[in-house]
Amino acid sequence: LALEPKDKTQLGFVFEFKRALQSDKSLQTAAQKALQQIQDMHYHTNLVKRGVHKVIALGMAFKAKQVAIAHKTLTEPAAA
Repeated sequence: LALEPKDKTQLGFVFEFKRALQSDKSLQTAAQKALQQIQDMHYHTNLVKRGVHKVIALGMAFKAKQVAIAHKTLTEPAAA
């Protein structure tokens, strides 16, 4: 899920959701995997192409009623 701000100088957001499986040692591990997937697959590049240069990536993992969130600020240099 990507949220693009109307004002491109504001933050954009990219979310990746994971259901924590038995193979994940913890919810936090699953959240980190979701965050890594955002970076590996460059999900934020569409926002950057549309003029948003500061993006918050959020990896969210769920197991029953529990949740863990990992985050990272992704910035791209402004076009010269």
